[in-house]
Amino acid sequence: HRGHTVLRQGIMGRAQQVELGPIVDKACSDKSQAYLADLQILPGRKEFTYLPVNTQAVIIEPFGESSALIIGADKVRAFTGLDLAMAPVMARLVQQTLEP
Repeated sequence: HRGHTVLRQGIMGRAQQVELGPIVDKACSDKSQAYLADLQILPGRKEFTYLPVNTQAVIIEPFGESSALIIGADKVRAFTGLDLAMAPVMARLVQQTLEP
């Protein structure tokens, strides 16, 4: 959120700092959700060193001006249509909490 990590929960990756790469930047600039259903086959997986090594799927849900909710799973195609629909709801709740 505005260049700062607000919350990291669960098992963490190798990188101590969250540094956003081009995939997250594009989702934020387009203001559209990105779903990477099989992260391991994509060259962009190197962007997500702050997630656990075994992360297989990622949802990137942008909110606000330049913030994103990033959710990872340990299975390929782990997220359902309902999960994808709930991500914007969760992002709005986070945004409302951070920006009163």
